[in-house]
Amino acid sequence: MIRIAAVVALHTINTCLVTQPAGAVTPSFDCDVIHSKVEKLICGNDTLATLDMSLATRFARVLAHASADGVAGLRADQRTWRIGMLRCAEAEQPLVCTGDAYRRRLDELQQPLVEDERPKFADPNQ
Repeated sequence: MIRIAAVVALHTINTCLVTQPAGAVTPSFDCDVIHSKVEKLICGNDTLATLDMSLATRFARVLAHASADGVAGLRADQRTWRIGMLRCAEAEQPLVCTGDAYRRRLDELQQPLVEDERPKFADPNQ
């Protein structure tokens, strides 16, 4: 019985590998429902898709550690950043512009959180 389950699992894995193109990276959003030229560019480029997924992961981590007031500000900043990033469609080199926008935002989110956005932990010594 275990041997049959292993064969089925292996078949499932092989099927997934065959249907997924080699080197294909997916961004944090659904590429079947894209609305902008930049989103289409991200879906067609593994580097940009990786940057998008990295940003989504880092942003979620930063949000998880932010205070309630900090969350609102972070979301507003992210919306403002996204509007600017989408303007890369009009740039002379949209691919370079988009990659640079993602790298800058990732760097911004890597910076230590300001004091009021840091998670509040109880001091075990008090």
